[in-house]
Amino acid sequence: MRALQTILSDLVFLLYPEYCLACSVEVPVSQHAFCLDCLFHIPFTDHFDNYDNDFLLHFLGRQQLECGLAIFQLQKGGRVHDMLSKLKYRNRRDIGFTLGKMFGELFIQSNQYKEVDYIIPVPLHRLKKRKRGYNQSEVFAQGIATHISAEVNSSCLLKVRKSDSQTRKNRNQRLENVFDSFVLQNEELLINKHILLVDDIVTTGATLEACIMRLKVIEGIRISLGAIAITE
Repeated sequence: MRALQTILSDLVFLLYPEYCLACSVEVPVSQHAFCLDCLFHIPFTDHFDNYDNDFLLHFLGRQQLECGLAIFQLQKGGRVHDMLSKLKYRNRRDIGFTLGKMFGELFIQSNQYKEVDYIIPVPLHRLKKRKRGYNQSEVFAQGIATHISAEVNSSCLLKVRKSDSQTRKNRNQRLENVFDSFVLQNEELLINKHILLVDDIVTTGATLEACIMRLKVIEGIRISLGAIAITE
């Protein structure tokens, strides 16, 4: 698995060596994924330096979590929004993998890092995954795994029912809409383990919370959350 991740990383560099991940025009700064202009304008979060951040506020008083970390704040129509649209709808898997590597590096350098046993991506329904060709959260997880000694586990948490559109629903409606979509299997693998549950975008947090509610029935499980971006 590690060798496969290394090969994928090398292919990403060969396919997209000269273009900023955000604007796809300018040349990135040396040893970075973004050009200087995007580095200046992209809204990075303070999550890796601040435990009591807005990510955890989504779940305050409802779920017990080890930490919650996202790389960017998401602004509609902004550079991060455009970048994630490319990841989800234009087959730009390299974006998810590279941002996963960035997350992993930031995570292990932060004072919030705790050893992780498994990285679990929020799953897609099999039909949606077949249509898209990949799960963008799983690609993100694979990038994270290049920097932390944890295996990506996509077999324990499954999405078995397609949920209705979340666009016009409030947070409680979204949670109700997605909760029954997720099921566990092989949960014995996660007993007394620390898992990093990852998604691409966090809006209300309802999808992540539905996954947490499924996972927390497992004895001794500890859960941290990771994402590429979180809405303001």
